[in-house]
Amino acid sequence: MSEISWLSWLLLFTPALFAFVVGGGFWVYCVRTTADLAEAGKRFKVNGWLIHPLAIVGLCWLLWSQLSDPIRQLGLGRSLNVVELMFAVLIGGVMAVFAELLNRRFIGEEIKPEDAAHMPVQWRELPSLVLVAPVGEELIFRGWGLFIFEPLGLLMAGVITTLAFALMHFKPAMIVMAFVGGILLFAAYALTGNLWLPILAHAVSNFSTWLLMRRKLRSATLYDAN
Repeated sequence: MSEISWLSWLLLFTPALFAFVVGGGFWVYCVRTTADLAEAGKRFKVNGWLIHPLAIVGLCWLLWSQLSDPIRQLGLGRSLNVVELMFAVLIGGVMAVFAELLNRRFIGEEIKPEDAAHMPVQWRELPSLVLVAPVGEELIFRGWGLFIFEPLGLLMAGVITTLAFALMHFKPAMIVMAFVGGILLFAAYALTGNLWLPILAHAVSNFSTWLLMRRKLRSATLYDAN
């Protein structure tokens, strides 16, 4: 692994470090300054729709500026054909179903108020979920990450970048979900060389999950989803 500089390793795992240090620190602050976990969860949501997206955009700009020909190097040079569009929607649907099954396994059918408070179901959270996260995270991990780490071998690069992507999601259940989803997104990009495919699949997955969680919470009348 000597072909890869320490700075590249640091940049790849920066989102995970940010999630654990900044996100974790902010969560501790929210817990200590509120009366209960449900209220802390509501306050913490600003991390999801504002703080984290700004960090992702900043890192994308930094990585993009380091490349000589980012459109070609990141696999953004051509649009999706019909088959790729259908493939992206299928992958996104599979990811959303897996996320739902995992949520049922760890949270259960009955949603508790403290769990509801964490769920990104508000309208202001949607741009981050379907635009900033899919574009930014795919540029970082499937685009820049695979391009930089490919000297280690495509499979090894895929595992490393997927692990970095998964760790960014902080919670154990989310890490498992993101790792499985990340492997699917890596496979999609490796097969086609077109980064727009995992970007679209990621957006479809996030939007589908947003709709499912929003419907659940509105039915349970536990949380203001407006």
